Amino acid sequence: MGDLVSFSLSGRTSRRHYWAALLLLTLLGVAVESLQDFLFGITISETGFNVATGLLSAAGLIIGWLTITLFVRRFHDIDRTGWWALSVFIPFFVPVGVIVLGCLRGSDGENRYGPVPGRTAQAAPEDTVRLLNELAHLKAAGAVTDEEYEAQKKRLLNGH
Repeated sequence: MGDLVSFSLSGRTSRRHYWAALLLLTLLGVAVESLQDFLFGITISETGFNVATGLLSAAGLIIGWLTITLFVRRFHDIDRTGWWALSVFIPFFVPVGVIVLGCLRGSDGENRYGPVPGRTAQAAPEDTVRLLNELAHLKAAGAVTDEEYEAQKKRLLNGH
């Protein structure tokens, strides 16, 4: 499943990964909010209060960014531009959109945003055959050694 959360805007996120990450980020957000509420109910020095509030605010911003990147990668999985992630800030769309986004099936196979989550990009079978033929011609012409031929053939057949 890879990293549960990521700062990256590129790539794709599967439905399972989306729901797990969304749950984690929601729980972290609730914890940060609860700590901020707790700070207002206790007596501490002004400096301590300012430092704690600053740290909790930074944590909230990080959680917010991770949530946005999650939405962007999920939109990528359904072959939509990441700009659609801005639609989750439309008031009515938030609860409905978050649920729908998590239920939509991702694109079958590789799309313009990358391979299916959890899989590496692999050449289409016809591309592999073409490349193997080209490699065989290079070997026959003496352009590559037997060792190079075998190494490249193995690499192509293993999808690397």
